[in-house]
Amino acid sequence: MEFRERTWYIVFGVMFVIACDYINEHGLVQRFIEETMRRTIIVNGEQRRWFVWGVEIWLPEGGNDGFSGSLDLIATDDIGQVWLVEAKLRTNPELSKEIWTRQLLPYRYGLSRLSPDTINRRSRRYLLNQGAIKTSSLSLDYKHLYDAFLSWVKDNALEASIAKELYNKTLNSIKNETVICTVLADIYDSDVWQARPQDGKPYAYIYANSREAGLEVNVVYNGAGQYMPAYSQDFAASVREWEELSRNKQEVKPTPQSVEIYLTNEAAVYYRECIKRLKALGWDGKYHSNSKAFITDLPTIYGPPIRLHLGWVDFDARVPMKNRLPGELGLKFNVDFRHFKKAPQRELEYTLARRLAQEANYNGRGKGLNIKRRDLTEEEKESWDWEMYRQIDSSNRDYLGNLGEEKDFEAAWAFLYQIIGNGARR
Repeated sequence: MEFRERTWYIVFGVMFVIACDYINEHGLVQRFIEETMRRTIIVNGEQRRWFVWGVEIWLPEGGNDGFSGSLDLIATDDIGQVWLVEAKLRTNPELSKEIWTRQLLPYRYGLSRLSPDTINRRSRRYLLNQGAIKTSSLSLDYKHLYDAFLSWVKDNALEASIAKELYNKTLNSIKNETVICTVLADIYDSDVWQARPQDGKPYAYIYANSREAGLEVNVVYNGAGQYMPAYSQDFAASVREWEELSRNKQEVKPTPQSVEIYLTNEAAVYYRECIKRLKALGWDGKYHSNSKAFITDLPTIYGPPIRLHLGWVDFDARVPMKNRLPGELGLKFNVDFRHFKKAPQRELEYTLARRLAQEANYNGRGKGLNIKRRDLTEEEKESWDWEMYRQIDSSNRDYLGNLGEEKDFEAAWAFLYQIIGNGARR
């Protein structure tokens, strides 16, 4: 898709820009970031430059309904104002008057609760081009978030001392909850804008209207320049490199409580559903853990229990598992027949495993790799550990947010319901 160039203007709190089309919220965020990298924003006759330094930052206290959340992007402009942006298309029911109280205010609060080290760590994935949003304008040589500010200042021909000022203003604004909570949408809804909190803090609404020449994007901003950030604490003096932060970070043990923390938003949906269904089956909450999953056994109608592994898969192997950060992992939801192996129902075990392979696109590990395609040999059956995971091919496996996963997820649970019956309630 080709994009027209354009200049952004804000006049008395309203910004206008001619933009091009996009097809979803991800595309809107991607395009928005690209424009901030190559265009200045004219604010009441003065040019402003944006530095987007965080995308899809996971917030343990930033979601609604008791769950975690993930903000779409966060940026700092060249006077130190911090923009916290949540993107919604008109087709998303979350674009409503409640978006401020259900998402943006919890995001603002959740962000303020993070330590400077945590904010530093969670910026890493985007700044190193390892996330869903990628751009060629970022350097892969950044050592920490402040390093990225230093680089941005240099690239924009600003004095080096400004980097420290912007970095400290950024972290102080986050701490003091004076970031600009911003809705980014493809339609202007006056009811949504008028429903913003009246708490004396800055808010903005960015919207895009279709035009024959492209899209006209507008920003309504209630700050009008009076929110001039200052800082009282020097965070730049104590910034630490990502490598050090990862090395010093304690390795998290998988538990029913900790697994969701490190999952992507898409994978977390499946995980919460797993926990909900386990509880509905009468699961007693007992488990043990290895380095990547917690493991629990459920009684079956056949006698031997079925074992489930719920944990993490590293679908991007460039970063070691122990150095992974929240919001970056896929879901391991493995079904394990090992308790059937030494039971009298040895052939029943194999029949059940073949059913799971055919009905839910599950495959065996190691010697069980071919169970979807053919009968296993006796030697393969004996050597296999009888653990199975979802796999279509090498690029579509486990639960990462790919097409077709929901169908396989439901098929796996339908299979489990059949063999567990009322076993878990006994």
